[in-house]
Amino acid sequence: MTLSSTSFTARFRVLSEPERPNAASGDDRCPTVYWFNHAGGTTNTLAFRVRSDPPPRPMRLLTPRLPEREEDLDVTFDGDLEQLAQKFATQIAADFETVPADQRPPVVIIGHSYGGAVAYRVTKQLTRLGISPHRLVICSTRSPERLRYHKSLHTLDDAELIEDVDELFGGIPDNIRADPDALSFFVRALRHDLAIFESYVHMPGDEMLSVPITAICGTDDRAIDLADMQGWSRITQAAFRLRAIQGDHFAPLQRIAEVLEIATWDL
Repeated sequence: MTLSSTSFTARFRVLSEPERPNAASGDDRCPTVYWFNHAGGTTNTLAFRVRSDPPPRPMRLLTPRLPEREEDLDVTFDGDLEQLAQKFATQIAADFETVPADQRPPVVIIGHSYGGAVAYRVTKQLTRLGISPHRLVICSTRSPERLRYHKSLHTLDDAELIEDVDELFGGIPDNIRADPDALSFFVRALRHDLAIFESYVHMPGDEMLSVPITAICGTDDRAIDLADMQGWSRITQAAFRLRAIQGDHFAPLQRIAEVLEIATWDL
Protein backbone atom coordinates (compact mmCIF):
# COMPACT_ATOMS: atom_id res chain seq x y z
CA MET A 1 0.00 0.00 0.00
CA THR A 2 1.32 3.45 -0.93
CA LEU A 3 0.57 6.32 1.40
CA SER A 4 -0.37 9.65 -0.10
CA SER A 5 2.10 12.33 0.93
CA THR A 6 1.49 15.69 2.58
CA SER A 7 3.88 18.61 2.36
CA PHE A 8 5.60 19.63 5.58
CA THR A 9 4.34 22.48 7.76
CA ALA A 10 6.26 23.55 10.86
CA ARG A 11 4.36 22.66 14.03
CA PHE A 12 5.30 22.19 17.66
CA ARG A 13 4.06 19.93 20.44
CA VAL A 14 3.76 21.48 23.90
CA LEU A 15 5.41 19.26 26.51
CA SER A 16 5.15 21.50 29.54
CA GLU A 17 2.93 24.49 30.21
CA PRO A 18 3.17 26.66 33.35
CA GLU A 19 0.06 27.47 35.28
CA ARG A 20 -1.44 30.79 34.27
CA PRO A 21 0.52 33.39 36.28
CA ASN A 22 -1.25 35.68 38.70
CA ALA A 23 -0.85 39.18 37.30
CA ALA A 24 -0.96 40.62 40.80
CA SER A 25 1.79 38.35 42.12
CA GLY A 26 4.61 40.09 40.30
CA ASP A 27 6.00 36.77 39.03
CA ASP A 28 8.50 37.02 36.21
CA ARG A 29 7.52 35.78 32.78
CA CYS A 30 8.25 32.10 32.28
CA PRO A 31 10.72 31.25 29.52
CA THR A 32 9.66 29.56 26.31
CA VAL A 33 12.03 26.72 25.50
CA TYR A 34 12.24 24.88 22.16
CA TRP A 35 13.96 21.46 22.23
CA PHE A 36 15.15 20.07 18.86
CA ASN A 37 15.56 16.30 19.00
CA HIS A 38 18.34 13.94 17.92
CA ALA A 39 18.12 12.14 14.56
CA GLY A 40 15.20 9.72 14.51
CA GLY A 41 13.82 11.24 17.71
CA THR A 42 10.11 11.51 18.42
CA THR A 43 7.93 13.84 20.44
CA ASN A 44 6.52 10.86 22.36
CA THR A 45 9.92 9.79 23.66
CA LEU A 46 10.74 13.33 24.74
CA ALA A 47 7.30 13.73 26.36
CA PHE A 48 7.89 10.53 28.37
CA ARG A 49 11.29 11.78 29.50
CA VAL A 50 9.85 15.14 30.55
CA ARG A 51 7.13 13.44 32.61
CA SER A 52 9.80 11.29 34.30
CA ASP A 53 12.22 14.18 34.86
CA PRO A 54 10.14 17.40 35.01
CA PRO A 55 11.53 20.88 34.31
CA PRO A 56 13.20 22.50 37.33
CA ARG A 57 11.08 25.67 37.08
CA PRO A 58 7.90 26.83 35.31
CA MET A 59 8.44 27.10 31.58
CA ARG A 60 6.69 26.52 28.29
CA LEU A 61 8.55 23.63 26.70
CA LEU A 62 7.93 22.72 23.06
CA THR A 63 9.44 20.31 20.55
CA PRO A 64 8.95 20.21 16.76
CA ARG A 65 6.84 17.63 14.98
CA LEU A 66 9.12 16.22 12.31
CA PRO A 67 8.26 14.44 9.06
CA GLU A 68 8.01 10.67 8.54
CA ARG A 69 7.24 9.60 12.13
CA GLU A 70 4.38 9.32 14.62
CA GLU A 71 1.16 10.80 13.19
CA ASP A 72 3.18 12.50 10.42
CA LEU A 73 4.25 9.32 8.61
CA ASP A 74 2.71 10.62 5.39
CA VAL A 75 4.40 14.03 5.68
CA THR A 76 7.41 14.59 3.44
CA PHE A 77 10.09 17.25 3.37
CA ASP A 78 12.50 17.42 0.43
CA GLY A 79 14.46 20.52 1.42
CA ASP A 80 17.81 21.00 3.15
CA LEU A 81 18.69 21.91 6.73
CA GLU A 82 18.58 25.64 6.05
CA GLN A 83 15.08 25.40 4.58
CA LEU A 84 13.92 23.26 7.51
CA ALA A 85 15.34 25.79 9.99
CA GLN A 86 13.68 28.63 8.12
CA LYS A 87 10.28 26.95 8.44
CA PHE A 88 10.65 26.49 12.19
CA ALA A 89 12.07 29.99 12.74
CA THR A 90 9.21 31.52 10.76
CA GLN A 91 6.66 29.68 12.91
CA ILE A 92 8.42 30.65 16.16
CA ALA A 93 8.51 34.28 15.01
CA ALA A 94 4.82 34.20 14.08
CA ASP A 95 3.93 32.87 17.55
CA PHE A 96 6.23 35.45 19.16
CA GLU A 97 4.58 38.32 17.31
CA THR A 98 1.14 37.40 18.69
CA VAL A 99 2.31 38.44 22.18
CA PRO A 100 2.43 42.16 23.08
CA ALA A 101 6.00 43.43 23.03
CA ASP A 102 6.10 44.15 26.77
CA GLN A 103 4.85 40.63 27.62
CA ARG A 104 7.08 38.52 25.40
CA PRO A 105 8.93 35.78 27.28
CA PRO A 106 12.63 35.03 26.95
CA VAL A 107 13.21 32.35 24.32
CA VAL A 108 15.76 29.56 24.75
CA ILE A 109 16.68 27.21 21.90
CA ILE A 110 18.05 23.74 22.73
CA GLY A 111 19.34 21.20 20.22
CA HIS A 112 20.54 17.65 20.86
CA SER A 113 22.87 15.90 18.37
CA TYR A 114 21.27 16.35 14.91
CA GLY A 115 18.91 18.78 16.62
CA GLY A 116 21.91 20.91 17.59
CA ALA A 117 22.59 21.69 13.95
CA VAL A 118 18.92 22.53 13.40
CA ALA A 119 18.80 24.66 16.57
CA TYR A 120 21.88 26.60 15.45
CA ARG A 121 20.37 27.45 12.07
CA VAL A 122 16.97 28.24 13.64
CA THR A 123 18.73 30.69 15.96
CA LYS A 124 20.52 32.23 12.99
CA GLN A 125 17.20 32.63 11.14
CA LEU A 126 15.49 34.12 14.20
CA THR A 127 18.15 36.81 14.56
CA ARG A 128 17.60 37.72 10.91
CA LEU A 129 13.91 38.07 11.72
CA GLY A 130 14.72 40.48 14.54
CA ILE A 131 14.32 38.00 17.41
CA SER A 132 17.32 37.41 19.64
CA PRO A 133 17.00 34.26 21.78
CA HIS A 134 18.18 34.53 25.36
CA ARG A 135 20.45 31.51 24.87
CA LEU A 136 21.31 28.73 22.42
CA VAL A 137 22.11 25.41 24.11
CA ILE A 138 23.94 22.81 22.03
CA CYS A 139 24.06 19.24 23.35
CA SER A 140 26.29 16.50 21.93
CA THR A 141 26.82 18.23 18.57
CA ARG A 142 30.14 19.01 16.94
CA SER A 143 30.76 22.64 16.05
CA PRO A 144 29.62 23.52 12.50
CA GLU A 145 33.00 23.21 10.79
CA ARG A 146 33.37 19.68 12.25
CA LEU A 147 29.87 18.34 11.74
CA ARG A 148 30.65 15.78 9.04
CA TYR A 149 31.56 12.20 9.95
CA HIS A 150 33.80 9.85 7.98
CA LYS A 151 31.04 8.19 6.00
CA SER A 152 27.61 9.04 4.66
CA LEU A 153 25.35 7.13 7.01
CA HIS A 154 22.02 7.87 5.33
CA THR A 155 23.05 5.98 2.16
CA LEU A 156 23.70 2.68 3.98
CA ASP A 157 21.22 -0.18 3.86
CA ASP A 158 19.03 -0.64 6.94
CA ALA A 159 21.21 -3.23 8.70
CA GLU A 160 24.43 -1.27 8.13
CA LEU A 161 22.76 1.97 9.17
CA ILE A 162 21.61 0.53 12.50
CA GLU A 163 24.99 -1.08 13.23
CA ASP A 164 27.02 2.01 12.33
CA VAL A 165 24.77 4.43 14.23
CA ASP A 166 24.82 2.16 17.28
CA GLU A 167 28.61 1.83 17.07
CA LEU A 168 29.10 5.60 16.70
CA PHE A 169 26.54 6.88 19.17
CA GLY A 170 24.91 3.98 21.04
CA GLY A 171 21.40 4.40 22.32
CA ILE A 172 19.29 2.15 20.05
CA PRO A 173 17.04 0.32 22.53
CA ASP A 174 16.92 -3.49 22.47
CA ASN A 175 13.11 -3.45 22.29
CA ILE A 176 13.28 -1.49 19.00
CA ARG A 177 15.92 -3.83 17.59
CA ALA A 178 13.76 -6.82 18.48
CA ASP A 179 10.57 -5.45 16.87
CA PRO A 180 10.76 -5.39 13.04
CA ASP A 181 7.88 -2.91 12.70
CA ALA A 182 9.26 -0.52 15.31
CA LEU A 183 12.72 -0.81 13.75
CA SER A 184 11.32 -0.03 10.30
CA PHE A 185 9.60 3.14 11.54
CA PHE A 186 12.72 4.21 13.46
CA VAL A 187 15.04 3.65 10.48
CA ARG A 188 12.76 5.69 8.25
CA ALA A 189 12.87 8.72 10.56
CA LEU A 190 16.58 8.25 11.26
CA ARG A 191 17.48 8.09 7.56
CA HIS A 192 15.38 11.19 6.84
CA ASP A 193 17.14 13.25 9.51
CA LEU A 194 20.63 12.01 8.65
CA ALA A 195 20.12 12.86 4.97
CA ILE A 196 19.39 16.48 5.96
CA PHE A 197 22.22 16.58 8.50
CA GLU A 198 24.82 15.11 6.17
CA SER A 199 23.97 17.49 3.33
CA TYR A 200 24.71 20.56 5.46
CA VAL A 201 27.83 22.51 4.50
CA HIS A 202 29.05 25.19 6.89
CA MET A 203 30.20 28.42 5.26
CA PRO A 204 33.36 29.61 7.10
CA GLY A 205 32.56 33.26 6.37
CA ASP A 206 29.09 33.01 7.91
CA GLU A 207 28.34 35.88 10.29
CA MET A 208 28.84 35.06 13.96
CA LEU A 209 25.87 34.93 16.32
CA SER A 210 25.31 37.59 18.96
CA VAL A 211 23.46 35.04 21.12
CA PRO A 212 25.11 33.39 24.16
CA ILE A 213 25.89 29.71 23.61
CA THR A 214 26.13 26.95 26.19
CA ALA A 215 27.62 23.68 24.94
CA ILE A 216 26.91 20.45 26.83
CA CYS A 217 28.70 17.12 26.40
CA GLY A 218 28.28 13.75 28.10
CA THR A 219 31.36 12.57 30.01
CA ASP A 220 31.17 9.15 28.30
CA ASP A 221 30.08 10.26 24.82
CA ARG A 222 31.86 8.01 22.31
CA ALA A 223 31.16 10.30 19.33
CA ILE A 224 31.74 13.83 20.72
CA ASP A 225 34.35 15.20 23.09
CA LEU A 226 34.89 18.54 24.79
CA ALA A 227 37.24 19.69 22.00
CA ASP A 228 34.42 19.19 19.49
CA MET A 229 32.11 21.23 21.70
CA GLN A 230 34.68 23.97 22.37
CA GLY A 231 34.46 24.91 18.71
CA TRP A 232 31.07 26.50 19.38
CA SER A 233 32.94 29.34 21.12
CA ARG A 234 33.98 30.53 17.66
CA ILE A 235 30.35 30.79 16.51
CA THR A 236 29.26 33.56 18.87
CA GLN A 237 30.40 37.03 19.85
CA ALA A 238 28.48 36.70 23.11
CA ALA A 239 29.21 34.61 26.20
CA PHE A 240 30.19 30.96 25.81
CA ARG A 241 29.95 28.26 28.49
CA LEU A 242 31.06 24.62 28.24
CA ARG A 243 29.50 22.04 30.54
CA ALA A 244 29.94 18.30 31.00
CA ILE A 245 27.16 16.11 32.37
CA GLN A 246 27.34 12.49 33.45
CA GLY A 247 26.49 10.01 30.70
CA ASP A 248 26.89 9.11 27.04
CA HIS A 249 25.69 10.68 23.78
CA PHE A 250 22.10 10.51 25.03
CA ALA A 251 22.80 11.98 28.44
CA PRO A 252 20.72 15.10 27.61
CA LEU A 253 17.65 12.87 27.20
CA GLN A 254 18.42 10.96 30.38
CA ARG A 255 19.04 14.18 32.36
CA ILE A 256 16.49 16.55 30.91
CA ALA A 257 15.87 18.50 34.12
CA GLU A 258 19.62 19.11 34.48
CA VAL A 259 19.89 20.36 30.90
CA LEU A 260 16.88 22.63 31.39
CA GLU A 261 18.43 23.99 34.59
CA ILE A 262 21.65 24.81 32.73
CA ALA A 263 19.60 26.38 29.91
CA THR A 264 17.40 28.58 32.11
CA TRP A 265 19.44 29.13 35.28
CA ASP A 266 19.16 32.92 35.10
CA LEU A 267 15.47 33.12 34.13
